[in-house]
Amino acid sequence: MIIYICHGGRLKKINRLTFHRPDVHPIYFRLCVVIMAASISVLMEELAAASDPMDSLQRLKTAVYCLSPSGLSVAAAHSNLQPLFALVGSVDGVQDGGGGGGGGMEDGEEEERVEMACAVLERLLGGLDPGKLAALHLTTLQFGLAHPRSSVRLLALKQIGRLMECSKTTDVLREGSSLLPQVIDCIGAESLGIAKQALQNIVCLIKSKEGLEVVFAPRQLKQLHSVMDTNDAVRYRVYELVVRIASSSPIALGHCTRSGLVTQLVGELTSDDVLVRATCAETISGLLKSPHGRQFVLQQGVAERISGLLESALNDPFADLYVPGLVKFFGKLVVADGAQMVCERFPIFLRTVLDTATNHEASSQAVALDTLGVLGKTLEGKLVLHKEGERFLSVLKVMGTIAVEAPTEKRIRCLDAMVSLLHLSEEEQNEDVLMMTESWFSTLANEPMIMLWKISTQPFSDLHCTALRVFTAISDQPWAQRHMANTPGFPEYLTDRSVEPDKMAKELKFELVSIITASRTAANIFGSVTYQRLRVYMREGPYYVQPVTQVAIEGSEVEASWKSSRTNRRHHTT
Repeated sequence: MIIYICHGGRLKKINRLTFHRPDVHPIYFRLCVVIMAASISVLMEELAAASDPMDSLQRLKTAVYCLSPSGLSVAAAHSNLQPLFALVGSVDGVQDGGGGGGGGMEDGEEEERVEMACAVLERLLGGLDPGKLAALHLTTLQFGLAHPRSSVRLLALKQIGRLMECSKTTDVLREGSSLLPQVIDCIGAESLGIAKQALQNIVCLIKSKEGLEVVFAPRQLKQLHSVMDTNDAVRYRVYELVVRIASSSPIALGHCTRSGLVTQLVGELTSDDVLVRATCAETISGLLKSPHGRQFVLQQGVAERISGLLESALNDPFADLYVPGLVKFFGKLVVADGAQMVCERFPIFLRTVLDTATNHEASSQAVALDTLGVLGKTLEGKLVLHKEGERFLSVLKVMGTIAVEAPTEKRIRCLDAMVSLLHLSEEEQNEDVLMMTESWFSTLANEPMIMLWKISTQPFSDLHCTALRVFTAISDQPWAQRHMANTPGFPEYLTDRSVEPDKMAKELKFELVSIITASRTAANIFGSVTYQRLRVYMREGPYYVQPVTQVAIEGSEVEASWKSSRTNRRHHTT
């Protein structure tokens, strides 16, 4: 579209591409915005009167997507959006998808029409500030929450979510409105996308004190309990919402506790359904993300109840189904409060982890390996494991076997655990601790360097890179450097660029070499020749390619002469 404007006695041409330019005169810019917004109104009228709404809808979509943000704001505020709402069937509770004379369409065409109308509506409504959105379209959006099509319900939920994020529009939820109960009802939707959006809306609402009070008002609590009765999956959606709310602040935790929902969640730890127990423990672990949540879990005896479940799991044939969830709970507690406190207060946790890690038949063995990595990430956790003596050394022997023989995914998780267990920061390195990590490394296999080196040369990128990470984890420890220097061929492997197949491997190899060369002990252990090669490797960077010199000879006469002379030499030799 091209517009001609008379300004100052001159005819000025403005096309659509100049609307967004900062150097356009403000008068022209505002006028263009108004004209484009007016064109949206005209297209809306055409849509309302069209016998075939698809053509009109396509033209409207094109025009709307050409509008600038300011143009969208003007168009959405001054256009009658009734034809669009009628197309998706959300006005006055209409659910037959009627409007615009398209009632006889096939299902596929109707679906396409509704999706396109939703896309146009989402863009136009997004141009309105929350105050205007509530004033103009709140009732219509409420009808949209009950629409049978997921795309329409999702559109309504997204726009209502904007109202819940804005502190100026939360009043619409407190005046006896049925809006929030409707949003809560969407938690029980079959569509996971709708349920997630409804949960997100409520999480946005509780960020303010007023919103928190609205959510835990009697009417909303009644609706939450009603939705929870739908099925087990929906019940745990509500529990996850409660945990997210409780973790947000101590005040929110108080609301959740008084509502009885937290107590109800904790009570499910003793369910006869082993899968419910596992899901319950994993859901409760969300409380450990915040200090006040951890305090609640420890003070209210929740952790002791989960510890009791680990005790009873020793004689339970179905333990593998829920023990991983219980172990993950304590693993998160270790991250927050430290390995020593958790393992001293709940000794069954460490016992379960060590026993499960050595049990090849247990499906939870991979989780036990992950947990060992969590425990061994800090020096405190390493010392806790070291106190276990032979029990932990037995685990290390099993880990060495897993790293070679297990399925790929478990091998990778095992190698990741080795990274955490063997790594020491420079501040943590002293004679006793270095002796400990060396003994752990030597326990993995008869020749642990050869074992890891073979893994690092395999063509599988995940295994290759994880083995390099193990080398990197120990590369600044003197005993590890001696192992590397004394393993035949390994120093040459460190500077061989041809064995790294991809970008990640090249970067990991470069990191490994960089740490070695930065170490104070590397020059003496590797010797001056190898050390200088390592320094050259580091200076050249991770992606260096050795240039190859080639000499090209042009001219057929020169080439023929060269061939002739070579033939003569051959005959002469003969």
